[in-house]
Amino acid sequence: MGAVYNYGQRKELKGIKEGMEKGIKKGIKDVVLKLYENGMGIDEISKYAEIDVEEIEKMLD
Repeated sequence: MGAVYNYGQRKELKGIKEGMEKGIKKGIKDVVLKLYENGMGIDEISKYAEIDVEEIEKMLD
């Protein structure tokens, strides 16, 4: 039984980690979108957020 419990804990921890990564990426995407909608150019966003221009363009698509 202990092995099953440990397996479940590892799966849960992995799910939490993946969920946090997805949440952070979505949050960054939302912020970049808001900045772009408010008139900030892609180059400016890239400079301040330290994100590649190509990644920003993918986020905006």
